[in-house]
Amino acid sequence: MKNTLDEASALALGKTLLTGGSSSCFGGHERNLFPFTTGFVVGGLASELHCEADNPAHFDMCFQTQVRTKEKLHAGQPMIGVGTWIEDGEIFFDIVQVVHERSVAEMLCVDRGETAYYDIEAGESVYIELINIAD
Repeated sequence: MKNTLDEASALALGKTLLTGGSSSCFGGHERNLFPFTTGFVVGGLASELHCEADNPAHFDMCFQTQVRTKEKLHAGQPMIGVGTWIEDGEIFFDIVQVVHERSVAEMLCVDRGETAYYDIEAGESVYIELINIAD
């Protein structure tokens, strides 16, 4: 499905409001939106942004900023995208990486100082315990 950046932002907003979050990659030669459907999503590749959940214009600005940051810092890397989630009435945006092994997701969380990763298939955040790193 070919999308403009505005359409991709609107799709991400809709999914975020309906399901509590989204993770997708927008880019490539055709400027397509590719939702991630399997794997484990780990953030921490760039600074997070956030906006009020009831402000679509600010959502659009933050989403597009993160897409441009992703394209600038991680051009051509297909498993890097923009993740969103709702927390305390705000929507957060992060540059995310999708990996296919749980142990890799846990290691990346520790390396990046992240407290959780998202299991796409289970549809839930998995919080890591930093004290179990040595195991």
